[in-house]
Amino acid sequence: MTRGKIATFVVSSVVSLIAGVASAVPINLLPLGDSITETRFYISPLENELISNGYEPTLIANEGHSGYGIQGGIPGAPDSGIREHVGPGVSIDFLNHPNVNSPNTFILLMIGTNDVNLGFQLGTSQVQTRMSGLIAAIRTEAPLAHLVVAQITPNLGSLAKDLAVRKFNADIAPIVTGTNIGLVDMYTPFQPDPTPYMADFLHPKQAGGNLMADVWFRGIQAQAVPEPTAIALSILGVLGLASRDARRRY
Repeated sequence: MTRGKIATFVVSSVVSLIAGVASAVPINLLPLGDSITETRFYISPLENELISNGYEPTLIANEGHSGYGIQGGIPGAPDSGIREHVGPGVSIDFLNHPNVNSPNTFILLMIGTNDVNLGFQLGTSQVQTRMSGLIAAIRTEAPLAHLVVAQITPNLGSLAKDLAVRKFNADIAPIVTGTNIGLVDMYTPFQPDPTPYMADFLHPKQAGGNLMADVWFRGIQAQAVPEPTAIALSILGVLGLASRDARRRY
């Protein structure tokens, strides 16, 4: 084998090796919410979808808590909301995990289902003030992380409650703004008939979790994180030039 062919072979081998490695973008996931998150139905399919698309996900923790809302609203349970877990220095104990404040961490927040179901402080200004306070606290605690906020899933308990869900979703949409923060719609994918995707009037089952996983995935992709294909193409381009130069020299 001539030196030119050897050089081309070496560069081509390195190109193949790095392209495979470069396509795996490590990201951390921290789901945060109520029992819909606690059931984990969307977590595994989300991880699988991320892996299939060139990401390497690590689940920091599952911070889904049954019965929780934006802030306390359940009688006899004053700490039943995420806002009640905001302590000194605006820290949120649910975020007290390694690697949360990192540019490759995604906090997946879906909260408000219990607030709506209980009819707790659902005026537009109340919802926006309460959610804005929670979002601000999360951003203070983890300013480098990406925050993906979800509009909530349907409520099959009654038409009135589902209408309240739609109003809640419309109310939070304008306040989800800023750097490293995005909004995803968990309501529309369950339409026009949510029934096949729900375990009961409030909780999605696995079929619903699969829908949610796809929505979270698109929300993650929409954030400013290097995509696997972009990294791989950049490296391939550089090494491709090196290979061409090597062939010219020999």
